Amino acid sequence: MSEKIMTVSDFLEFEKKLIGKIEVLINKSNDGFKKRWLKSKDVRKVLGNISPGKLQEMRVKGDVSFSKIGGMLLYDYDEIVKVLENSKVQ
Repeated sequence: MSEKIMTVSDFLEFEKKLIGKIEVLINKSNDGFKKRWLKSKDVRKVLGNISPGKLQEMRVKGDVSFSKIGGMLLYDYDEIVKVLENSKVQ
């Protein structure tokens, strides 16, 4: 069996290939998957990185529905999508 000395560039090339394969696997495992219930920070991102205060205002006004379990607020993903669709400007 012949031995080969690996160079730094060999390792870097291997790293790129390995990361690429891992990304493909992650993307395949997430295809068609969405969380049903989102935390406040996730909802804020979906709604365009709004502030915590703006999300609280939307809750108080009844613009977004939510469930509260203990101290955690959870939002139905489909309801958040409806909020976005209802906010469309023609």
